[in-house]
Amino acid sequence: IAARSSAFITIPMNLIPNDGKEYFLKLEAFTKKEAPLVPKGHQVAMEQWQLNPEGERLLNATWTARELVDKTVNTERTPDAITLTGENFRIAFSTADGEMTELLYNRKNLIKEGLQPNFWRALTDNDVANNHLERCGIWKFAGKNAQLQSIDLKEDSNKQLATVTVNYKLEAQESTLQTVYQVRPNGAVKVSMHFVPGNKSLPEMPRLGMRMILPAEYDVMTWLGRGPQENYADRKTGYPIGLYTATVWEQFHPYVRAQETGNKTEVRWVALRNKAGEGLLITGEEPLNVSAWNFPLEDIDYVAFNTERRHGGSIMKKDMIWLNIDHRHMGVGGDNTWGAQVHPEYTITPHEWKYSFTLAPLAPEDDAAEQAHK
Repeated sequence: IAARSSAFITIPMNLIPNDGKEYFLKLEAFTKKEAPLVPKGHQVAMEQWQLNPEGERLLNATWTARELVDKTVNTERTPDAITLTGENFRIAFSTADGEMTELLYNRKNLIKEGLQPNFWRALTDNDVANNHLERCGIWKFAGKNAQLQSIDLKEDSNKQLATVTVNYKLEAQESTLQTVYQVRPNGAVKVSMHFVPGNKSLPEMPRLGMRMILPAEYDVMTWLGRGPQENYADRKTGYPIGLYTATVWEQFHPYVRAQETGNKTEVRWVALRNKAGEGLLITGEEPLNVSAWNFPLEDIDYVAFNTERRHGGSIMKKDMIWLNIDHRHMGVGGDNTWGAQVHPEYTITPHEWKYSFTLAPLAPEDDAAEQAHK
């Protein structure tokens, strides 16, 4: 096809099967000849289309009888904790703050800290320039300061499902938050977060999600979503949906000033595994925003001019994996760097929000993609 012209081409392909999986078509254009500054085989264009947009909705989220036969979830409540146990798993929650304190599979605890609501991101240079901290600062400690109102335990009569419901009040925001954990006999945990604002006028949310901390050994990250580089709501079309693997440390980009980094959009599932192949699988009920770091968010957040400034190259790897599992993450903007805010369609309005994802163990022999689809 000559420059400044168009043509119809036929792509030989079969009918898309109705099997509940997603299918994509990706077209790439490459240079055929070497030119000044442009080597032969250089990609000059790429586009990707989802061929069956309804594919992901065909997934059946119910558990089959074969998977659950002869397995049960046993429950115990003490003044200090709620504990759920089954074949090769133990999951515990603190009655003091409602957080998960143990996520044991095959006697190995996969968490250092459990899930906690999170509405904040480390400020980008654009955020600093447009007074994001002053405008949206009410969200910075909202998750950490959430006040526990109640924690309840329910189980069905045949012990096939145990549900822990945790209710919080966000006092400064005059809002409520509910987290529901549904545990099945195979140890899978469906987590649902429900945010409800009150009457107080609130600014946009930097992010809407949860974070957890895993031991440092689970540093091999594989995900089905956009990649391989970081991408955001308003900066993602150049990053095709695919299956990617990298270390957690490779997720971090050392910007001159340490700031938000490493997000992946439209993530169907993500797996964090150790060198032996053991680990944790997170599958979204709908596509997620996910990022993982070897340090806490505070290490890359904005520091005012009159105190220590952090250079991106000075960030050190720590004995942890900080994992963000988000429903939404605002865009990064970039129209300019002296005050332009993120376009409204890429921000997060604080109305009522709900989202869900499932945590499940991975053994060395497990195929993460198969387990996520299952």
